[in-house]
Amino acid sequence: GYLTGQIWRSINDPSPRRVEFKNYEFVAYQPGTTVYFARTDIKPGLQKPEDFGRAEGVVSGGLGVDNAKDLLLRLGLDMLGLKYKYVTSYRGSQAARLALQQNEINYYAESPPSFRSTIEPTLVKTGEVIPLFYDPGYDGETFRTPKQMEGVNMMDFRQFYEKIKGEPPSGHLWDVYRTILAANGAMQRLIVMPPGVPKEAKEALTKAIQALEKDADYAADAEKTLGYVPDFVTGDQVNDRVRKQLALPTGTREFLSDYVKKAPR
Repeated sequence: GYLTGQIWRSINDPSPRRVEFKNYEFVAYQPGTTVYFARTDIKPGLQKPEDFGRAEGVVSGGLGVDNAKDLLLRLGLDMLGLKYKYVTSYRGSQAARLALQQNEINYYAESPPSFRSTIEPTLVKTGEVIPLFYDPGYDGETFRTPKQMEGVNMMDFRQFYEKIKGEPPSGHLWDVYRTILAANGAMQRLIVMPPGVPKEAKEALTKAIQALEKDADYAADAEKTLGYVPDFVTGDQVNDRVRKQLALPTGTREFLSDYVKKAPR
């Protein structure tokens, strides 16, 4: 299986399943990030990213109230101290993108490939949208620049927050933000095999992924198609690392449950 965002769904909704997520054999994971952007006609008008710190009438779009993307969109706005409305349950990013173009929403986020292929050459180029920041890479211990954003002239959220507030982010909302990043961002995409798979099969797939990482033709094709080369983490330590992220810090689930209910409409 090649799964996207599944680790957060399993953390956020621990209800019983036919196969417990933690019982899969985790072969590899790929970190991911998200690029945040806003319409330039948000009052008082956005000419540079920092102008968003004074934005009025923000309307954030989303895919579902407990979706990791929605939670990060809202947490960022709340940490910045911005008043906003929240419209969610669009049936995919294409629908949310259309809502942004029609000015039903004016703040949203996309993965780097989607941003590069659909937002940057159209809405950014025409001046309708301005890129603001991206989620930093975070594995629960250290921050880094995600591979997808290397060489891109854009601030990560920590830098963006400090530019506006004059100090690094801190506090409970920041702790929750980092918790989501450590699971959904650090392990956004997962390659898994069924529970009890023969050791030889897992080792064969692990070696295949490691070989792929050194394949120059694959790297060139990925760069052309995605704008970056996916960096998979694989090896004997993967199972332990993934399972370590499947438990939320004490009180976080209760906080998120309340946070979801209090989403501004």
